[in-house]
Amino acid sequence: MAKQAAWSIIAKEYVASLFPAFMLPDGWARLSKLGILQHPVSIAVAIHGEDLTWFCQPKNWEIAHRRLVAKIQLYPRFLAQNFRTCEERGKKLIAYAKTLSPSFLRTLTAAQLNRCYQRYVVMNTTLYGLSAVIPLLDFQTTTFITDEINRILQGHNAAAHTTLLTTPRRATYNKRAEIALLHILATIRRQSRLVQQFKTLPPDRLVTIISGNYPTVWRKIRSHAQTFAWVNYVYQGPAAGPAYFVSALKDLVDQGISPEAQLRQYEQERKTLALRQHAVVKKLQLDRNERAILELARASVFFKPYRRELQTWSYYLLEPLLAEMARRAGLTIPEIRMLLPSEVEILLRYGGVDRSEIRNRLRCVVYGRQGKRQWLLVGKPAADFLQANAEKNAVVEVNEIHGTTACTGKVRGTVKLISAPSEMGKMKRGDILVSRATSPNLMPAIRQASAIVTDEGGLTCHAAIVSRELLIPCVVGTKIATSVFRDGDRVEVDAERGVVRKV
Repeated sequence: MAKQAAWSIIAKEYVASLFPAFMLPDGWARLSKLGILQHPVSIAVAIHGEDLTWFCQPKNWEIAHRRLVAKIQLYPRFLAQNFRTCEERGKKLIAYAKTLSPSFLRTLTAAQLNRCYQRYVVMNTTLYGLSAVIPLLDFQTTTFITDEINRILQGHNAAAHTTLLTTPRRATYNKRAEIALLHILATIRRQSRLVQQFKTLPPDRLVTIISGNYPTVWRKIRSHAQTFAWVNYVYQGPAAGPAYFVSALKDLVDQGISPEAQLRQYEQERKTLALRQHAVVKKLQLDRNERAILELARASVFFKPYRRELQTWSYYLLEPLLAEMARRAGLTIPEIRMLLPSEVEILLRYGGVDRSEIRNRLRCVVYGRQGKRQWLLVGKPAADFLQANAEKNAVVEVNEIHGTTACTGKVRGTVKLISAPSEMGKMKRGDILVSRATSPNLMPAIRQASAIVTDEGGLTCHAAIVSRELLIPCVVGTKIATSVFRDGDRVEVDAERGVVRKV
């Protein structure tokens, strides 16, 4: 059945395993049980080495999208209620994961370990299902929220206000981490000798010097790492330690960032954002329905990354449970991540596992859900599925492309195609980061970018959100940027008009 169905790629990511990837297809298959939509969405995930690819059935996706739009138009409060439920469930997920400390887990029997794991899977699968509404509404070709915002503001000749009116009034955890890092930078800047060392020494040498000679700064960095180690963990890490944040601080020093000025600017913007938004809405004389769409857009822009941050945090907290299960089973953590819940239960209750099967999954595996049916492909069938549904990456010969403005501004720079963390080494300060889609894994490269351009996404995608937090121009949803531009191309990103062109 898997090979006969019409599948289309909807997203690509990296550094992932069956755990937790299997929970998204399982969650989306339960939309009717969760009271979201009487239309299950068929999703498949392929993991080939470190590459992760999400697939959907286009007609199935489009039907679900239309029915969800109709539901929201009929019940405008549904989306806001859904966001509140997602936040409540996400916080409960974190609270539960925090109880699974290594010392506690060592006291449990194998059956109790299994119950802990299965309970987490149910909680996170449910959260995946509840949070399906945002990508179904605003992703790829089905961009209801982005289209509605464009329609409203273009109708009022006010497209220049898109960024302001759709900027959330709450800060994501990533933004909180950036602010906390600026406070540490302010402490560093009060010590001229340390500033000079940051300018001249590599990060590994700085770690040694700070830990040995600057106890106050080192204490703050370690505290920061303990608080925010998980922010860029995504699916399976690695977690960020003090060395990672020392490198981030060095990057800020090299840029000549004034933390005091940045913090004052952020605080001023935080205090005035709502007033500025209200003033523009009043000036444009938006009607009640238009104002409601704007509020939904702001909520969507915040809750999409916020939900993912809560899940990311939970994956970081769950690592001790995976480690304890792997230890007792005589497996590695990467191997335990390649098992489905039913297989974990059998392993912990009865012992024994087919190591050759796991090794095959580590090379290539595909998991999918179509209604109540689930399927798993390994080895040649998985490779055949990938080949049959692969994209045709033909080079597109044009000099100018168009997309959606996520953060305004106009810059020129050199293109660097960055699709995975392993490619970030070629990024230099001031380069234009061009990607199919960004994720938290790419933050070191994003911090160096003078602009971001992506194939995928609308106003709620990761690139759109992080560009606003860092105040760099961003154009998303171009569909073909990675097929048009190559490393070394000189381009102008005009995020005032949503245009990127070769120069």
